[in-house]
Amino acid sequence: MVYCTLFDSNYLDRGLVCVDSLKRQDTAAKIYILCMDTVCYDVLAHEQIKDVTVIQLQDFEDNELLTIKKERSRGEYCWSCTAKLIKYVLTKYKEKQCTYIDADMKFYSNPIVLIEEMERSNCSVQVVPHRFAPDYMLEEREKSSGKNCVQFNTFCNTKNSLALLDKWINDCIRDCSLTNGGDQKYTDSWDKYSFVNISSNMGAGVAPWNINRYKLLKKEGIIIQDRYTKERRPLVFYHFQDLVFTEEGKAIVVPYLRCWSIDKILVNYLYTDYLSELYEKNRYIFSKYNINCSIQKYITETIIKKKSFLETLENWHRKSLAVKRHIISIEFLRTVRKSKAEFDFH
Repeated sequence: MVYCTLFDSNYLDRGLVCVDSLKRQDTAAKIYILCMDTVCYDVLAHEQIKDVTVIQLQDFEDNELLTIKKERSRGEYCWSCTAKLIKYVLTKYKEKQCTYIDADMKFYSNPIVLIEEMERSNCSVQVVPHRFAPDYMLEEREKSSGKNCVQFNTFCNTKNSLALLDKWINDCIRDCSLTNGGDQKYTDSWDKYSFVNISSNMGAGVAPWNINRYKLLKKEGIIIQDRYTKERRPLVFYHFQDLVFTEEGKAIVVPYLRCWSIDKILVNYLYTDYLSELYEKNRYIFSKYNINCSIQKYITETIIKKKSFLETLENWHRKSLAVKRHIISIEFLRTVRKSKAEFDFH
């Protein structure tokens, strides 16, 4: 299968871990990488990774992108390039289909199952939903971040999918700000198209924002179960978004900050393994190219026992309860107002 991604020299370790994991799971993977700075390009060009094509930013950028580049943050500019990168691979390299993947992911089983799902649905485009837990915050989360996540987006080189891709490109050129959901919220309405499949494979898109809905059933092959649907699936990929490092070289395990009622065995298993790979990859890059991607030393830390964390969690929990009470009070007022309106009417 054909994939594309983008990252800069700060993400070299994460990007290479992602590529390595993908090539282990999909041995036929063909990967295009857009290098967002020259350091990243020089390293990847020198590495000469099999079946990996590196693209210089200057060869990719067009007048449209250069016009908006100075007006957007680095993150917003990367989001602005995502859809264009998919189109670039489909048109310049004449690929039959291309899947964009985020660089801060790791693959645990062959993602070809997702492509096969799209093909079985007779679709030419596929996206993976956020799968937020179905709690009282679901509506707010989808409102701010969108229903789907731009992390594994597949487009075929066909008329319908290219038309939708062009629309997405235009949307992102017009506005790709964080306040508007970046490049993600534009995908909310894609379910109206018959040629778009919203993936139902719950093994895809597990991430800090939804890991509290899963538990680990089996480490071998990493089989997980959805707490709500009771569905069991092999984990396809995990999205290590917002991985935070302290000045002391410690990694803060983000799910512990975001969620409660999580499967600690699952979280620790994923993060210990990933951080170990990051550490080794960063050591390799530093020793060979004298480049420190993010920080030189990673130390996995189970911060659940730390007093500072417990205080943070307690404060966040209180705020969440306050939000819930606020929502309840709004609904109560609506009911009262409705009853009052009905009373006044009669």
